[in-house]
Amino acid sequence: MAAFSISNDTLEKGEGNHALDAKFTDSQINARPMGLKDVWGGAKTWINAFKDDPTAEYLRADKAPFAEKWYGRYVYCACLALWCRGKVVFTVDGAVSWSSGDAPEPKTPFNARREQLAIYILKRAAGKLTPEQEQRSKERGIKHRAALAEAFPSDRRENMYYLQGLVTDPAQQGRGLGSAVLRAFTACADKSRRGCWLISTNANNSGFYNSHGFKTAASYLLGDQNPNWKKKPVLVEIMIRQPEDETRADKNPTEIHLNTSEKE
Repeated sequence: MAAFSISNDTLEKGEGNHALDAKFTDSQINARPMGLKDVWGGAKTWINAFKDDPTAEYLRADKAPFAEKWYGRYVYCACLALWCRGKVVFTVDGAVSWSSGDAPEPKTPFNARREQLAIYILKRAAGKLTPEQEQRSKERGIKHRAALAEAFPSDRRENMYYLQGLVTDPAQQGRGLGSAVLRAFTACADKSRRGCWLISTNANNSGFYNSHGFKTAASYLLGDQNPNWKKKPVLVEIMIRQPEDETRADKNPTEIHLNTSEKE
């Protein structure tokens, strides 16, 4: 399973979080905040999970992904090292599954610089876009902004948790690991009675997100009018989850302890 989205729009909206310490127990699976010791394994998971992601494939167009090059894993390691200090990032079982996102509080200046650096690293690694990539990136940008406007009236998005990425190694799927790191993230939102939103880049994941309370608020197709794309159009969904009410939360207790003090 792979779902991931990063863009300057996230930074411009001021979405971010304080440093987070948490322990989350989901049945027999313990999700915990990602640390530096996890980033090497997490980078491998990232690479494996996105080999068959339809949105990533569409945006790559006619260019081989940098993840396949010798430095690909190091690039992802650098990004995860930055994110595990500046974002809400949970992992489990040797980083074969992890979730990453932002709390609605504005980023501190230091965390904003971390985010800018991660974006810069990814863009540098990807290199100069080919003409076809530029066309597809522009297509996605136009459709994505329209979908965001449809899904989020007014400033609602700025008051929600944003699940930027949920990644599970394909060889480890079916063990409940993705559910554990997702619930760890949504538990943070429930704790503060906030909603969550995400961008699903693979239609095969919709049922999984539905089972965790996410519903499609807007969607769009990539490649539906591109003659160079020979496969079926790629469905991208913006999904929203409302916070669990107190009654339901009491029936499904979770063990979670938060410390929102800044750690620099």
